[in-house]
Amino acid sequence: MSKQLLAWRKLARRLHLWLGLSLGMFFVILCLSGAALVYYPQIDTWLHPELANAAQQPCDYNTALKTLRMQYPDKLGPWRFEVTPEQQFIPARYYNPQETQGQDFAPMMVWLSADGSTLLRQSFWGDYLVLRHTNFD
Repeated sequence: MSKQLLAWRKLARRLHLWLGLSLGMFFVILCLSGAALVYYPQIDTWLHPELANAAQQPCDYNTALKTLRMQYPDKLGPWRFEVTPEQQFIPARYYNPQETQGQDFAPMMVWLSADGSTLLRQSFWGDYLVLRHTNFD
């Protein structure tokens, strides 16, 4: 074999190795971030035990809305409730809160007990681990 052919094979082997590793790492990151987006409610419940320990009973959305109106009297716009299959708690969103006015998408996220009477947790979209904003500005 000629030296030129051996040099080409060595180059092709290195190119194959590094291209495979970089593309492989890209696909691993893509898959993990996609899984985190699909399973973020379950991951968030696992990270916050107060949500996992909520009593299982039928969700009372009327009481939940009354609780939200009482807890946040300045939030006069509509609240969006998420219906979860487990029904351990009631997640709610308030779009375009004053606190995150300059951000593209950062609704206020609130979790209430299933009976709607107790506020379990409050955060803004992107301010907790599962849904962390990355600012590229």
